Formats: sequence, structure tokens, C-alpha cells
Amino acid sequence: MASASFDQTVKLWSVTKRIEIATLKGHKAGVNTVAFSPDGKMLASAASYADAAIVKPGEIKFWLVANKSEIGSLKGHPAMMKSIEFSPDGKLLASGGGDYLVPGEVKLWSVADQKEIASLVGHKGIVNAVTFSPDGLLLASADAGNLLEAGEIKFWSVKDKGVFATLKGHQFGVKTITFSSNGRVLVSGGSLLGELKFWSVTDKAVITSLPIHTDAVNTCILAPNGLTLFSASSDQSVKLWSIADNVELDSWEFNDWMHSVTFSADGQMLASVPMNFWGTNKVMLWSVTKKAPIGFLTHDGIVFAAAFSPDGRTLASAVSYTKGPDQLHLWSTESMKVVAKLEGHTGVVDSLVFSPDGQIVAVAAGISGNPGEITTWSVVDQTKIGTLIGHKDEINALAFSPDGKILASAGSAASNNILAGGEVKLWSVPNQALITTFDGYVGDANAVAFSPDGQVLATGDAAS
Repeated sequence: MASASFDQTVKLWSVTKRIEIATLKGHKAGVNTVAFSPDGKMLASAASYADAAIVKPGEIKFWLVANKSEIGSLKGHPAMMKSIEFSPDGKLLASGGGDYLVPGEVKLWSVADQKEIASLVGHKGIVNAVTFSPDGLLLASADAGNLLEAGEIKFWSVKDKGVFATLKGHQFGVKTITFSSNGRVLVSGGSLLGELKFWSVTDKAVITSLPIHTDAVNTCILAPNGLTLFSASSDQSVKLWSIADNVELDSWEFNDWMHSVTFSADGQMLASVPMNFWGTNKVMLWSVTKKAPIGFLTHDGIVFAAAFSPDGRTLASAVSYTKGPDQLHLWSTESMKVVAKLEGHTGVVDSLVFSPDGQIVAVAAGISGNPGEITTWSVVDQTKIGTLIGHKDEINALAFSPDGKILASAGSAASNNILAGGEVKLWSVPNQALITTFDGYVGDANAVAFSPDGQVLATGDAAS
């Protein structure tokens, strides 16, 4: 993890160990924003002066994560920068900024040549956010508006370097934007009202608008039926919405912000993980049909991942930083009591998944920079089946084939080799042995999924 500070430094942190790895120095002004390249090997940081009375050019620096060294800098923004992002292939960097005295501006930079490619002008306020579409062909930018006009979103052609659409509809500034995974929808969040808007990228029009929160929206997840939406916010609330008629169905208040959520296979139950600065030791279960919380599952340590069994009767949760060994907890969703505490994996769990028949649960654990391991457990006997070893670094995702005979795992590139990419492995579940390895990825392999017939495996990496 990287953090930016007005003390003119960038810090790198180990999320698992919760310690500082390095402090990157070299900026001569406060650092506003940072962004990792898709393969995680490079970090970009943007610094600019915060004195409103004196407008000075901002500067972007490139850092090599492996040896924590500066490898270049970009100058050209006339004022402060608020957002930077790498393109999906890592070849371009987009930056957005502006000032109250300088119109908002978006710039495109060549990462390889470390030169400006284009300056995209037309925003009337400070550009708060920039983001590329998943295919890298489209760049979206959002601004804060000004005293006379509300913020707006612009679509730019990365190839032609021109604007082809401007989206208006927010009442105040636009704070955040993100594309859906298929690139067909853009979601934008308002800076003051906590409003969330869904835009059709094809039609350049609002699909729906939800004035949902009083603070930033951290997570939105659509129920499997596509009819309801859960939103989790920094205003310490979770809200349930009806997509069809755009109305709030229910709302719950908490003492912490909401971090992540996952649905049961039938869509009847939801598990959410609250989070604060120190982590969380609870998983909250919700009844989707009753639109009400069922209760908390309290753990001995910090919860990093949770998953439902296919029948929804069992919830598995991975716990680290306990007083003893790291554990996998199995819970009865009916009695809300822990059924078993299984010890055998080491490190923070990045992924856990049940087999299609619910008889086996696989857990991927490890520490960044060290080989990850997969532990398989019998849910019935509550005993360890085996340990699958072979990945060079963290394991990011797991998936069983529909017949449960094959387990696919997606892993990160070895941290000691900046030229290496991630890899996907297939394992025989009955034999607990490696079948084959797929490499050739540009970035870390982050996702795996089998087709319903089990004949095709889809994978995704950080640079795709």
C-alpha cells in the first residue's frame, strides 16, 4: 500500500505486517495522490503547492517499487493535481487537476518515454478524478464545478485525444468515478450530497440516480437477482435500495465504516465486514428478504475474508492476528455459532472458496513477498486434506471447476523479479497435486472462473 502526504513524502506499507517498508523522498511540495501501475512494479505520485495565493506547476514522479528508487519525473501541469491513473496496459498515465485560478485540465503521458502526449482541456472546474475504461479506449474525467455551474463528467477518446461526450446531472461537484467491469456503465459519486449516479456509456445518459449517503460511498453490490443494491458508506451506514423503482428499502447505522460484502448463492443472505483503522473482528449477517440484520459473528482476531457454502448453511471466515495460530472458522448461519476452528494455514487469507458440493473449502494464504500456499479442508470431518505448494508469491483468487475435481488458483509475480508476471495453476483435488501452470501474464494474475460446463477457464491479470 502507498500513502501520500503533505510532508512531501510517499510511504510504502506492508498491509499484512502493518509496518512501513520505505519512505520515498524527492518531491518539493505536498503529495496529493499516488497510483500503482497495473503490474504493481511502478508507482506514480503527484505533488503540487497548496497555497491558493500562489499557483505553481505540479510534478509527477515515477518510482520503481522493487528498489524504492525514483526513475523519472513529469512536469507540465500548471496547477495542483488531484488524480492520476495508469491505463490498463500500463503504457499511459492520465492526470487531472486545476486550481480556482486555473481551469481544470487532463493530461496524457507516455510512461515509457516519460513525455506528455496530449493536454485535454474543456473542464470548468478542478478535475477531481480520472479513470480509464477496462479496454483502455476511453478516458473519463470528473470535475468539481465552480461557483456558477455544477461538476460534470467528460468522455475522451484515448486514440483521437478528443472529447466526445459531456455528462451533466450532479447538483454539486463530482468526487469519484468508476467503470463497471464490462465498461458499459459509469458510476459517479457526488462530493457533498453522497449521491450515486449510473450512466449508460453508450447512450451518455443517466440510467438512475440515488441520493444515498451523506458521505463517501465505499462499496456497492448488486444482489444476484439484480433487483436490489446494498451500499456501504463512510457515513457509517449501510443502505438497501430497490433498483426498479429507485427507493430506499432500509438503512442501518454503525460505529465503523463498511468495508466489504458477499452474497449467499441463493441471494437470501448477505455477509458484510465492517472496518476501522485497526481492522475488525466481526462479520455481520443480513437477511435480504427481511431487509434486516441477523446478527454478528465475533472472532478472536481480524477478519480478512468470508464465504458462504453453496447451501448457505455454513459461513467460512479467515482470521489472522489472533493470540494463537491463524485460523479458519466455520459458522452455522442458523445458530450463529462457530462449528469449528481449523488451524493449518499461515499468513493473511486473500481468497477462500467452497467446492460446488460444499464438502471442501480451499484457503489461499500467505505474506506478500513470500510463496503463497493453498490449504484444503474437509467440511464434514473438519480435518485438513492437504497443502498445495508452488506459487511464487501471494495467491489472489481461487475457483473450483463445476464438478469439484479441479481447483484453479491465480497468483502474483515473484516480488524479487520485476520482469516476471503472474501465473495460474490447475490442481487435482482428488490427488492434491499440480496438473499444469499457465504463465505469460504481464501483471499479477488476479481472477479465475470456470465456464458452467467446466470446459473453459477465464483468467484476468492486472494489466489486461
